Amino acid sequence: LAMFGFFSLGMLYDNAYVFGPSSPFGWPMIYWTESGADQDGAAYWWSRLNGAVMLSLFSGPPVFNAPLAPYLKQTMFASFSVLVIMIYHTKISNPQDCIPWIWNAQIALQVYLVVCNAKLCMKGEREIEKLD
Repeated sequence: LAMFGFFSLGMLYDNAYVFGPSSPFGWPMIYWTESGADQDGAAYWWSRLNGAVMLSLFSGPPVFNAPLAPYLKQTMFASFSVLVIMIYHTKISNPQDCIPWIWNAQIALQVYLVVCNAKLCMKGEREIEKLD
């Protein structure tokens, strides 16, 4: 929740400011080039919508007391979808808008998260309930 919560809040506030080339957090948070940070109203709306959805999704178990087994299935779908979208947009669709090293690190992290999530999903529901 801490990692995704931080990104969610950045997206809710101002995606281009928090993750753009003039990020107040410095180089580790710069995800977009000038062209990537040049966003119109629809991009800001979509960023804020995704920030809200991310924050509510990843708040599930700790904040809303969501059961862990169905939550893991839900996050497996979300994590794999995000991985596919990251690869498509950073490698195929709009590579000129992205800072390559940070997105390569994010893709590697996302692969790790998908693998961990898959391992947890393969456990029986009773074993998962013990983690809850």
